[in-house]
Amino acid sequence: MIQFNECEKNLFRGYDGANGEKISIYYNEKVYMLKFPSLNPNTNEETTSSIHEHIACVIAKELGLNSQNTILGKYNDKVVVACEDFEVDGFKLLNFTSVKNSLIDSKRLGRGLELDSILYTIENQEYVDKKELKTFFWDMFILDSLTANGDRHNGNWGILTNEKERICKIAPIYDCGSSFHTHFNEKEMENIMYRNPNTLNNLVMGNPRSAIQVKNKGINYYNFLTQTDNADCLSSLKKITARIDLEKINKMIMKIPYISDTHKKFISTILKERKGKILEKALELNENIEKSKKNS
Repeated sequence: MIQFNECEKNLFRGYDGANGEKISIYYNEKVYMLKFPSLNPNTNEETTSSIHEHIACVIAKELGLNSQNTILGKYNDKVVVACEDFEVDGFKLLNFTSVKNSLIDSKRLGRGLELDSILYTIENQEYVDKKELKTFFWDMFILDSLTANGDRHNGNWGILTNEKERICKIAPIYDCGSSFHTHFNEKEMENIMYRNPNTLNNLVMGNPRSAIQVKNKGINYYNFLTQTDNADCLSSLKKITARIDLEKINKMIMKIPYISDTHKKFISTILKERKGKILEKALELNENIEKSKKNS
């Protein structure tokens, strides 16, 4: 068990964002952002967001995606996640809000979450290769579909820029603490898994919606993936779904400290249900997949 309160604080860095306190520390000669648990707005109790952040990032790596490096530990009596700071070697994070604002187009404001606005920005930004950024975006979207992350917005993904070296690269996937329904307590998890199958099904099929919108409404992952004709999205859907090894992921989850077996079972259940009822079902039902095969 790592006690991060024994680490030296880095007073020269600070972090924004609304979900939980954050401080900078030095650990093993590297800079880490230490994220504390967010509060459930309904109960004012601490959530397990820090643990879920770590699990989602490890799953992303298991799927071959570039995600931040994370370590679980404690700070005094709180379970926290240490996220390796990727603003190093002269690189600074330019979040997607700032990327959008760099386009001279008053109709597409930086904070706008409409999907067509996001895709327009990806096509027209000049920081990184647009094909690579498009693939990264849709891979991340499928990851969020799997992990029940409804809080992927323009402020928590982006590009790393190095002004001195005049180079840019895509930032790792980060800020996944809203995955796996952090607001449920263990009694609610048990009720969802064992006592009311309809509740589990409704949860998987309807919640959470993505923060990304179509026609001013958050995307329902199931509806979108079973109907979209976006070839890049469908390519990521096929690729990422084929990589999901639930047995291997579940073994990883069972080794996670600080949460109960019930909690681990709940996360594994959410993954299994969402893989089967959203991702695999989309591969089965979406008629545009066959069209994309013929056109490729």
